[in-house]
Amino acid sequence: MNPQFNIQAVWGPRRETPDALANRFLNLLDRLSSIDPVFRNWTWVARGGRTAQFEAIKNRLPAEIEAAISRDDYGKPSPIYGYRFSIINSMKFQPRFVSIRFDVGSWSVTDHYANSAVLETAYNLKPDPALVAYRIFKPALLALAECFDATWCSAYSHATMQYWNEGLGEHYRLAWISYIGPRFAHLVTPPASAIVEREPNGGLLMAATDETFDVSNPAHLAAARDILAAVAPLNALPWPPEVHAPD
Repeated sequence: MNPQFNIQAVWGPRRETPDALANRFLNLLDRLSSIDPVFRNWTWVARGGRTAQFEAIKNRLPAEIEAAISRDDYGKPSPIYGYRFSIINSMKFQPRFVSIRFDVGSWSVTDHYANSAVLETAYNLKPDPALVAYRIFKPALLALAECFDATWCSAYSHATMQYWNEGLGEHYRLAWISYIGPRFAHLVTPPASAIVEREPNGGLLMAATDETFDVSNPAHLAAARDILAAVAPLNALPWPPEVHAPD
């Protein structure tokens, strides 16, 4: 089974300028850098795979984001689908490698299309156990969720994906650590089996365990299933929930 771990923040249509997105992005990097040195020394990956040391392009970040605008099959800009870019740290092909990819600034209300920021460990490389630990993944998840005002955010291993219902489209799925944004937190009653935190911004954090999540551990899996059941009222909303949810 693929040993990769991810953190995925998801939100619905939100038109944002490159300047606004640059501010969110820089706030995210500041928060991540305070968690662990693994979240430093980034390389910027632009459209077409062009790379640059992030510090070299930091002062022109809004322009770099503008250049990463989505394009159609003919290469023409498609602003409604926002901007796509990513960053990687300096540890490629090592157990402490991480990357973050961004699909942001879209205001499309198409079914199953979402804005997202996804932090990933290396594909097909067993990550450093010290990296995929609760003390790292919890604050990293909150940084992604809060810097981008996510509707929800979840941390999960790829082994967890065998329990996903792929027919759900853009819905919350079974995970290790979960965050529900302030607008929707009132819909969720946390289960007794979960670790629960109410965040200062009104968001709700739930975790199946404060150990590294393991699908072969019955207690981990049972708590994750309890959390998934608790999120059912949010999952019942049509996509995008920001458009369809009552105020």
